Amino acid sequence: MELSKQLTVVLTTHILPTAPSTYIIEECIKSIREQFEGINECKFLIVCDVKNPNSSTTKEYINNLRKIKNIDLVESPNSSLQINYNKAIDLITTPFMLFVEHDWIFLNKINLTNLLKTISENIFINFIRFNKRDNYKAHIDNPEPGDGDFWETHIEIETKDLPSPLIKTNCFATHPHIIRVSKFINDWRILLKTFSIEWDIHEKYNEAINKYGFIEAHNTWGIYNYGKINDKKIITHLDGSNSGRI
Repeated sequence: MELSKQLTVVLTTHILPTAPSTYIIEECIKSIREQFEGINECKFLIVCDVKNPNSSTTKEYINNLRKIKNIDLVESPNSSLQINYNKAIDLITTPFMLFVEHDWIFLNKINLTNLLKTISENIFINFIRFNKRDNYKAHIDNPEPGDGDFWETHIEIETKDLPSPLIKTNCFATHPHIIRVSKFINDWRILLKTFSIEWDIHEKYNEAINKYGFIEAHNTWGIYNYGKINDKKIITHLDGSNSGRI
């Protein structure tokens, strides 16, 4: 499998409080390159939300992003995560996208060949999310201090024999994930009605679950968490925007 023809890595960023330093996104990129076996064959694309383009901090931040080795940079004036996500989807030419916001760190080795084999050979798989919590419980049963919203209320082990283990979930969220580009373009993009890509898709997915039941809805949507049920969390958050979220 030629990984470069299967997957593009897309990162989004904006002018962080730590700008003009690019330390945070460089740590993110470093962790991706170290933990995904073979991913250095793939194209890396950064889409940057550029506000106040004439400020010295913005100019220096952009210049520093351009100095990062083996990445392409797209400037996206006065944008948002949803705008940047759509822009990236339209720019890339591979069937799958690894999407990562600028301040996530991967903690464990991932066999990318097996993972892409899993999603490419099984049309019922459309979205694989990397968990910031241990896999053994849904978020509602596995809260962290300060948590108030619990989008994930159900998980279920995928019993099919796949190259990479997966867990069915009722939660769509834009934490780091791999997505089937054609599914997004053909079926999911039309669902976007607000500024929040994850809320719009998550809401429609759960409407389908309420109407048809989890099994039937999941068979159509194909949304998963990566890994085995006893796996520890696979990502951690640097919180580059000082949001207070872990």
